[in-house]
Amino acid sequence: MNGAEKATGHTRDGNFTFYNHRSKMWWRLGEALDPDYGLDAALPLDPKLQVD
Repeated sequence: MNGAEKATGHTRDGNFTFYNHRSKMWWRLGEALDPDYGLDAALPLDPKLQVD
């Protein structure tokens, strides 16, 4: 996969499109970590991550 290639698709709410695959992957990770979407994904508890 080439992260710089143009991506297709929209955000879950349909408000945005993606510039490239890299931006799409980062956005999808954020959506996966959002508990409002019902996915069972989470980052481990880590003080360094909490600071970020």
